[in-house]
Amino acid sequence: MLVDNAALREAMARGASSDELFALLGEGDLLLDITGSSIEHTTVEGGPAIAAGSTFRVHEAERDDGSRILFAFTRQEEVIRMHAETPNDVQTLGQPASGLLEFAASQGYRWLYLDPESPATAALDLARRG
Repeated sequence: MLVDNAALREAMARGASSDELFALLGEGDLLLDITGSSIEHTTVEGGPAIAAGSTFRVHEAERDDGSRILFAFTRQEEVIRMHAETPNDVQTLGQPASGLLEFAASQGYRWLYLDPESPATAALDLARRG
């Protein structure tokens, strides 16, 4: 799955409001940075699949107040910025942006940081999502 959420990236670059960014997250896809994960593949009826026993390491952080931050990215190049020293080791997982918001809420994240190493980053407070 090739992910390039240009509409969201462009909105961040022009300083769109949180409300507008949340609205844009209703469509398109985002990437999670899963670099360092241990993923084994297998084949099942219908094609390749992730094998049992695989582990995913989703990159996250914590703010000074203890609230959890989930990093999400609009395209592969933005993830590579986080791993400039080892770009060939980068692993990502594409997800529908709306599903990623549901995942973040269900896992107790308070913040969603979009393209955190980009000059056009955005930090969205999931508790204020309208």
